[in-house]
Amino acid sequence: MRTVIGNFPPQSNRRAVDDANVPTPTVWFVSWRQLSSLLSDENRALLRLMQEWQPRTVLELAE
Repeated sequence: MRTVIGNFPPQSNRRAVDDANVPTPTVWFVSWRQLSSLLSDENRALLRLMQEWQPRTVLELAE
């Protein structure tokens, strides 16, 4: 699964993107600061663990 991250631009700078080569974001953030707080060292370690072990449940992840 591929995730594309997008940032909502300010209202005055919003414009339609007509380029078919530009992927449509699947996850949106209000600001880059919001995104950076989500990607803390602890959260990135957890994401790495999930990618490596691919737990099927939260219980498997906790173990």
